[in-house]
Amino acid sequence: MKNLIYKIIGHIEKGFRYSIASVTLSSFSCFAGTWSTESDLVGMDSVHVYLPSTTPVINNKRALMINLHGCSMSNTDMKNYADWSSTADQFGMVVAIPDVPGGGAFNLDCWDYYGESHTRNNKYNDEIIDLANELTSRSELNIDPNQVYITGFSSGGGQANVIACLAPDIFAGVGSAAGPGLGTSANQYLFVPWNYSDQDKATLCQNMSGNYTADLTTQIYSTIHGSNDSSVAPGFNDHGADIMSLVYGATVQGQSTTIATGGTKTVYSDSVGPRVSKISVSGMGHDWSTGNGGNSGYFVNNKVDYPNYVTQWFFDNNRRINNGNNAIDADEDGYSSISDCNDLDANINPGAIDICGDGIDQSCSGSDSICSSWICKEYTTYNTYHYNASPKRATYWYYNFQYHYYAKGSSEELAFTGPYSITTVSETNQGYFEKGPCL
Repeated sequence: MKNLIYKIIGHIEKGFRYSIASVTLSSFSCFAGTWSTESDLVGMDSVHVYLPSTTPVINNKRALMINLHGCSMSNTDMKNYADWSSTADQFGMVVAIPDVPGGGAFNLDCWDYYGESHTRNNKYNDEIIDLANELTSRSELNIDPNQVYITGFSSGGGQANVIACLAPDIFAGVGSAAGPGLGTSANQYLFVPWNYSDQDKATLCQNMSGNYTADLTTQIYSTIHGSNDSSVAPGFNDHGADIMSLVYGATVQGQSTTIATGGTKTVYSDSVGPRVSKISVSGMGHDWSTGNGGNSGYFVNNKVDYPNYVTQWFFDNNRRINNGNNAIDADEDGYSSISDCNDLDANINPGAIDICGDGIDQSCSGSDSICSSWICKEYTTYNTYHYNASPKRATYWYYNFQYHYYAKGSSEELAFTGPYSITTVSETNQGYFEKGPCL
């Protein structure tokens, strides 16, 4: 009831707050490189906004990044520890971090990503959409409507998944960090439901987009998850990437590549280029991964610099600006000169597979990878755990009223059908699995 009353009041007073807010933000030009805070903005309790100290990178217009916190957190936590300011300055990007209205779902400061009954006018969806529209409309912020992005952590990541489908006309890029899957209920986060279907959720996403389905054809997506996350199942990382690849028609899955801080990155592409990025971070728990931010609570700074990575991903692959006069992709490999360490060689780019020991940094990681011998690993557990693992060790096909599981790699059918049969698979090469134990 508290949240409902808050939202009603918020909508009644919205026009008045807009006039007050425009006065507040008009002075941002005097405080470039600093955070400012607005209260009661489009239904949000507060919004922290960072105005960069640098000029825009593309088309003389700024990008906007909206970032959503997780449960039992606040937007001030993200402002202080999520490490956005250095990336914002690097790209000349405005960052806005709202606090979930009225204590959030269940009064636990959670964004209400739950279930499938989402519209552009219910839950917290309308406030987020209104925030993007409001900030984009402010001439003093100089934001390009084609460079509006959203990212979120935990429940914020789940909410970002919802917004990707509801408002593809507004958000050109979406990033989910440790987020539960689209359409899950409030108690479906520790484990991926055994009957969770990527195709069903892709259809849900397309249905949610309504009159804006065509805008999904130019949206891009990023997901990241720690392999040791005990709060939100790492399997949602795979599902998030698979769902959006189906939504976008990005059916070409690249080979997983090792990232310097431990983990793997996989890129899904369509006929034009990259559309979906998936990162699994080895050994990371339920954390927002920063570059030089916090290193306690829900923050870790010795893994992937996700604010920088996801921003770079959006800038390099934005389908709504890459037909304009922006960064050049001289070798036409899908990566602009902003991030491509050799834009004259299509075999060298951040999505390439590095050949160890040849003295060439094909993946633009900063150094040539060191060759090492792979030691076969065995995994014995339930079929559904093989499927939900990160990286995924099995796939499945439902027919004759039964789930049949197959080793992801060799495609051999595992000995026992059903999600709760215990089987053994072996990882004979990194990311390649076969039926049975190591030989």
